[in-house]
Amino acid sequence: ASKSVVPAEVLEPAKEGFAWLAAATGAARDLDVYLLEWKRYTDPLGVTAARALDPVRDVLARHHADAHVALGQVLRSERAGALIAEWREWLGEPVGNASLPRRAGHPLGTEVAKRIVRAHDALIDEGRLIGPDTPADDVHDLRKDAKKLRYLIECFSSMLPAKPRKQYVNKLKALQENLGEHQDAEVHIALLRSLTPDLVSADADANTMVAVGELIQRLEQTRLGARTEFAERFADYDSANTRRSFDALIEAISA
Repeated sequence: ASKSVVPAEVLEPAKEGFAWLAAATGAARDLDVYLLEWKRYTDPLGVTAARALDPVRDVLARHHADAHVALGQVLRSERAGALIAEWREWLGEPVGNASLPRRAGHPLGTEVAKRIVRAHDALIDEGRLIGPDTPADDVHDLRKDAKKLRYLIECFSSMLPAKPRKQYVNKLKALQENLGEHQDAEVHIALLRSLTPDLVSADADANTMVAVGELIQRLEQTRLGARTEFAERFADYDSANTRRSFDALIEAISA
């Protein structure tokens, strides 16, 4: 764990600070995806419904602009500036005056390999528990676990052999895309439902409200399709071929 490598007086403020920074990006990111995927979502509904949804897109665009203004304020804040400056300072001189945890002197490859193995094993164990009736929150948690594992692989990619890394990441990426499609549909359905007061204020007509219902149904079909496809994607990831690529990575980084 990081607490066994990074001094607590450095790690704890960084964890809190970067969690705050990550949370601040959520709304802007979700709306970015919504607008980027808008035509893919609406075109299958037909020209008439797509046109009726123009007021919805206008509301989303306003929320999108507001979210990016708020994010910009966070990124330009004193807190964000101090967080980045302090982290860069520690990266430049990681020992400093801090007392070192017990594993800080261990070879980097050994520690990274342990973290990657734990992350991979957790993803496998939790993924095997996902079924048709598993709550959406559990599926979202699995997506977050997959992202953490991908970050570890990408962060330390220079230490890993290219061929097995590419093979392994391709399988992990395919799983992430499936989990991402499920989560995006879930989020976008909830957001669409939350826009009702905005649409009423904008005097949206009956055609628009009917089209909103059609779009929600379309997104629900996307969500259910991703959920159905999950079993196949996860089985491909939880396979002997993927495990061989993974073992080659760990063997290389542990040597």
